Formats: sequence, structure tokens, C-alpha cells
Amino acid sequence: MKYAITLDWISLNLSGSVALFEECPVGFRCGNFVFIVGTTGTKHYKYLAKIQYKGRVFGEIQFAPRSPILPAESSQLKIENCILYENGLADTIKEFFESTKLTIKGVSRLDIAFDFEKFNDGTTPIEFINQLSTNQLQRAGRATALEIKYAGAEITGAKWGTLKSDRAFSLYNKTKEIQKSNKVYISETHRANGLGLVDGVDVWRLEARLKGAELKKLFKLDKESGELTNLHLFEFLEPSFYTHVFEKELHSYWTFLIPDENQKRRSRWDVADLVRLDLHEPQKLLRYSARPGVSLYRVKISIKSLLENYYKNKNQRAFTMACELIEENDLMKHVDKRLPFWKREFFPSMDADYNYMNPLVQIALAKSQLDLLHYSSIKSYVLGLPKVVLPPTVWKRAQHQRNV
Repeated sequence: MKYAITLDWISLNLSGSVALFEECPVGFRCGNFVFIVGTTGTKHYKYLAKIQYKGRVFGEIQFAPRSPILPAESSQLKIENCILYENGLADTIKEFFESTKLTIKGVSRLDIAFDFEKFNDGTTPIEFINQLSTNQLQRAGRATALEIKYAGAEITGAKWGTLKSDRAFSLYNKTKEIQKSNKVYISETHRANGLGLVDGVDVWRLEARLKGAELKKLFKLDKESGELTNLHLFEFLEPSFYTHVFEKELHSYWTFLIPDENQKRRSRWDVADLVRLDLHEPQKLLRYSARPGVSLYRVKISIKSLLENYYKNKNQRAFTMACELIEENDLMKHVDKRLPFWKREFFPSMDADYNYMNPLVQIALAKSQLDLLHYSSIKSYVLGLPKVVLPPTVWKRAQHQRNV
């Protein structure tokens, strides 16, 4: 099976002072890197600067957080797509950090692209999508959102997962996309790997998008200590490493089964032979941690509790811990959206009308009353509870949620 596997997106959370900005707020130089600061920032950062490296675009960096929740020296770097396809990528990025003295806090998003013409069993991508739509193939594991893309009556691709997911896959016609984007460097990568050489045979892309908690599940085996350690940025930049990462994501998320009417148990169905990678290193070098992961929901609850402790008790340690969780799990957008509502919950007296009119609060009150009526065996205690006067529709929704 002919293919090309590359990194297609890297964005990083950084720490450190962009010191030269104070001396020259329009633009400044750090070694071979030139920062051109724009007149506007982003939703979460006051400034956005384009970065050039030896006369060509390198990426962009957002810095100076608007919210006090983020540390003042936090910033986010997105590396330009064309840089990711160049030889010596790791050396260029190392030079950037040596020149700027910034440090990496974590990888916030990583996209791995797998370009090919046909699957290993000879199936074309269009045939594969048709097999999915007619249940000739079924995805292994838990159900996830599947969206088949069309342009008129023509199938153009498929997507698994959503924009908010920590892990998602997409399949689309890369040849047609390049005709619109004019990314010549990707076509050169295709030709170097024997793809796109036959007229009428398009190159397709299977892309894995990883971010947040999903990236933190990836570990490697340290040969000297024999312990599992987290992967870091410069290891992700090595082709052998991100090829193993992609292989593990295929195995755990993007595996398809061939239904067999004679076998009721799905575990006995044959696995479709779609992608086969040339792995030159032992697969045990990289694997998922066997330790149970902390769900993002629990992290969000922890952040809310810590912030409540900070706002009510002025506990600076709680505030610091909340900031670390927000940054590590890339939850700034979530906190920015929820914080106004959380503050109203932390201080009900500030906005009693809001809390009473909030549908979620109303339903929670009704559910708690129904729970007490259902479970309590002390009738006098139940009768002594204060009456909760709520609209009939709220009672119905609360009763429905208890019954589900």
C-alpha cells in the first residue's frame, strides 16, 4: 500500500515573557525570527503576531491573556502548515525556542495526515463510504457521530467525531482540496511517495485530529528505566513516533468490522483490512497507559469547585490549581463561557431573580423535592419541607428526567 504520513497541524501552549514587545510593540526580532504584531488580538489574548523565519511565514503567536485566570506569561503558538512539510522541521522548532527563550507547556492540538489512493484491500474511498452507508461495514467500539459529506449527489468525504471531541477522524479527497488551496508542497510530498502519478486517480486523506485529554493518554516506554513517560513535542516530530501514534489511534478508534449473520457476537466478526503501516520499530515502544484516565467532565467540575473556593474564601492556592487545570486541558473557552453563570451560583444573593428563573435551577429544585417524596420514609419530615412553587412544565421535565 502506497501512502504518505505527515503532521498537518501543531499548536502549542507556551510560557515565558515576550520581552521585546514592550520595547517595540509594532514588531521585533529574535534571532532569525521576526515578529510582526497586528493591530487586533483574539478573543482570549490581547495581541496576535505573525512570525517570519528567514523570509517566509513560520506561524503565529497569541500572547498577553485577557482573562486573569490564565497566567500573564501564557501564550499560544500555531506553526504554519507549509513548515510542517519541510525537512529539518525539528531543528527549526528547536531554534525558535532557543531564540525566544519561551518554554513548552503542552501540545494543545496535533493533526496527523495519512494520504493514499486505495485502501490495503483494494477498496477505493468512495466504495468504503458506500459500504458504511449500507451497513456492509460497521465501526468497532462505542458509537460516535458519523457525517457523510456530499457535493450535490457526489460523495466528497466522511467525518467521525465533532469539533469539540478530543479525538476525531476525517476522510476527504485531497487532490480536489489542493486544486482549491494551491498547496504545491503537499503535491510534491505526494509525488515523492509515488502518489498522484496516474491521471484520473485522486489522492485521498485520512486525518486524525488529537487534542486535550487525548494527547495526554499517549505514553512511551523508557528503555533505560522501563517506565512509561509522556510523549513531548520533539518526540511527536519524529516520523517513527507519530506513525506509531497514528497506528494506535486507528486501532482504538478507527477500526471497522465485516458483519457476519452467522456470528451474533461482534467480537468474532472479521476486521476490514483497510490501512497497513510499515512500522520499523517494536509497537511496544508506544502504547496507551493502562491507568484509568480522568474524564474531562471531572476536570471541569474540579475547576468550578476550585474557583468557588477562591471567590468565596480568597484561597490563592485554589486559584493557582484552577489555572493549571485550565491550561493543561485547554479549557479557557469553556471557563470563559461559564464563569459569569458560576459567579451567580457562588453568590446567589447578588442575583436571586436569575437563580430562580434559571430553568436548570428550577428543575434541580423540583427533582430534589421529588427524590425526597420518593425515598424518605419519615412522612412528617417530608411534610415539614418548604414548598417549592414552580410552573407545571418544570415538574413534568423533572419527573421525566428522574424516570429516564
